[in-house]
Amino acid sequence: MISLIDFKLLLNVLKDIMDGLESFDKVAWIKEMLHIFCDICIKAIDMGMRPNTHFDKTGWKFLIT
Repeated sequence: MISLIDFKLLLNVLKDIMDGLESFDKVAWIKEMLHIFCDICIKAIDMGMRPNTHFDKTGWKFLIT
């Protein structure tokens, strides 16, 4: 199960990414999409697709799908 620290770290990383989007030609995430992405990441972590500090190959495929 994902810990509160992991969740806060994920939110901070995603916030940093969103803040930096102004200088890149990327899609701007709306709040709802960010929450959906976080929910998918949490589900992948709960399913064991992040054995250490990063997603494994199966985890990344899960996120992309």
